This record gives sequence, C-alpha cells and structure tokens, in this order.
Amino acid sequence: MGDQPHQTEITGHADWQARRLKLIGASAIILASPEVDLDLLTELLAMRRFRSVPILVFVDQGSREEMSRALKLGVSAFIVDGLEPDRIPAILNVAEERHSLTLALRDELQKSREDLAARKTVERAKGLLMTKSGLSEQDVYDSMRRMAMTQGKPMREIAQNVLAIFAIFP
Repeated sequence: MGDQPHQTEITGHADWQARRLKLIGASAIILASPEVDLDLLTELLAMRRFRSVPILVFVDQGSREEMSRALKLGVSAFIVDGLEPDRIPAILNVAEERHSLTLALRDELQKSREDLAARKTVERAKGLLMTKSGLSEQDVYDSMRRMAMTQGKPMREIAQNVLAIFAIFP
C-alpha cells in the first residue's frame, strides 16, 4: 500500500451512486465535507464486505461524539479542520497502517472465537462420551484423538460427529 501511487476519485452526494462502483476498487477512500455525514459513512463502510480499505474523513467541524461514532463504524482516520493537501500522504500512510493492524486484530479475534467454539464442542462431546461410556476423561480424549489422527480430521470435526450421532441415537 504505502509507496504505491494512489488513484483519486472525488465524489459528492449528487453523483455518489454513479461513482460507487469505482470506489469499490479503490485502495483508500478520502471523504472531505464541512460536517460529518454518518449515513454516508455507514454506506461507505458497508462496501467493506466487497473489499476492506482505509477510509479517511476530513471535516471542517465535528464533535468528539461524532469522531467516536465514525471510528466505531470503522473509519481509519478522522481529521477535524486539517485538510491540507501536503499532509494527505502522511495521514494516508498512518491510516493504511492502522487499517492493516485493525484487520489483523479482527482476524485474530475471529480465529480465537472459532478456537473457543471448537474447544466447547470437544468438551461437550467428551462429557457426553464419558457419561454414556463410563470412561475417564483422559480415556475419552485419547480415543477421540486417535480417531482424529486415523481419519485425518480435526478434533472439532470428530466431536461434531459424536454430538450428531448422540442427537440421532440418544
């Protein structure tokens, strides 16, 4: 991102819909307006489902509350009364870095959630097998682990299969 040339696309409310598709392919979006338009920001940020890019907002005036809401929506930079063309490249570099860090944190959070869900599934399956078989937790775990290794599947998948079997045949 940092040293690559940036293509600039300037748009206003009147031609917003016509230029929307061009913005989907942008490497960054810079929005400059007299005041914060949270509806427009929400729509811009909804486009992130296609491709996530840093969004910089320059406003002539804005409150701390508006800044906070914009940042919570996912804006990478929110600058009040500071639109100076010679500062944009440096601000854009910082926004790109912040955006990358935010995406990395989101990915890490998603992976943690998936890992936690997998552990919960394994624990439920172990508990069910312990109850039904009378085996110890270690014996059940070892059995599930061997099955996972033999079948070349993750423990989560083995646990899901166990839970599905007991759902069908309680």
